[in-house]
Amino acid sequence: MVSKITKKQIIYAAVFVLLLFFLVVLSQFYKTHPVETGQIENIDGIPFPKPDHTVITEKLAHADVYVNNFSFARVLKITTTFQPLNTTSLFIGIRENSFWLSYPKYEICCTTEQRDNNTSSISATVTIPITDKLIDTNGSLDLMFFSTNATSTDKEDEGISDKTMWILEDIQITSRPTTPTIPEIKDYILSRFKHKKPL
Repeated sequence: MVSKITKKQIIYAAVFVLLLFFLVVLSQFYKTHPVETGQIENIDGIPFPKPDHTVITEKLAHADVYVNNFSFARVLKITTTFQPLNTTSLFIGIRENSFWLSYPKYEICCTTEQRDNNTSSISATVTIPITDKLIDTNGSLDLMFFSTNATSTDKEDEGISDKTMWILEDIQITSRPTTPTIPEIKDYILSRFKHKKPL
């Protein structure tokens, strides 16, 4: 009789612990939390100058966004504050797959009014689903800014001919829960089975 009660107690205790663990995991899953962003760099990994704010001097500017492999059923809410200066358009994106330029782009600038007031600070917010995005081995996603100006060409890297100049004053990113689409879930599962790596 005692042994039966002990077995039941062990089973109840195990179920309780598992339930508690599940609730803790679930609470983290539904939690909104800030996400750390790495240095803003050019495509060769060289950081842009940062006296007071980050001065972007190339068409492409990259940063790691540390989600720590926690991307399923999540979106990133990205708020940037910047001065466009000579920028005619500015987009932001999160890398989708192993192709190095696979960034669906979200426009954050520039209207005619923004170009006319190009030294004023502008804040823009975009929300990007990340379930299907490519996670690097260090648990980060790749974020990229794409800018153009009046003299821009189609080249990704214009070298010394690049006349890009805009100022990133601040970037704030939060990770939030969402309901992923069926294609996003399929991409997520395939990426885990295939262990896709960035090129």
